[in-house]
Amino acid sequence: KLLEYGLNNVLQMTKAAEDVKNASVYLSTISDDIKLISNQSRIVSINASIEANRAGDHGRTFQVVSQQMTELSEDVRKLTLSIDSSLDSVNQKIDLNKVLCGKVEKLFTNLNSELEEFRKQMMRVEELSVLQVDQLKQTEIKLTKEVTSPHQIFKQSPNRKDYLTANH
Repeated sequence: KLLEYGLNNVLQMTKAAEDVKNASVYLSTISDDIKLISNQSRIVSINASIEANRAGDHGRTFQVVSQQMTELSEDVRKLTLSIDSSLDSVNQKIDLNKVLCGKVEKLFTNLNSELEEFRKQMMRVEELSVLQVDQLKQTEIKLTKEVTSPHQIFKQSPNRKDYLTANH
């Protein structure tokens, strides 16, 4: 049961890592969308700067707004690059986690198989032990029936006359 519990936890960790990976992919698409908006904002600010220059002194305020939009667009671009870098790092760690979980899952599976094989071998040893005990009991019973007393052994011995004459 402990192995099943461990294996289930590893499978849940793998699933959780997969869920995080999917969320990371989703965040990556959002980051790509933000980059697009940032690039469009940069283009709009460049166009606004061109128009502000054409307007001369009348476009000076518009030039300031254009400059701020360019800076804002650049800040957003830097943030999305930072987000992308963080997401790449997270994805690498998720991939490593999945590999490690796969190894642990394989370890639990192999350990479970080995324990099952060991259990079968121990059952076989127990069966053989019971058989040996039964055989020993049968041998004891047989010997007890065959040899009931030392006197009977002496009577059944073919050399008993030689024994008697040699010892008297």
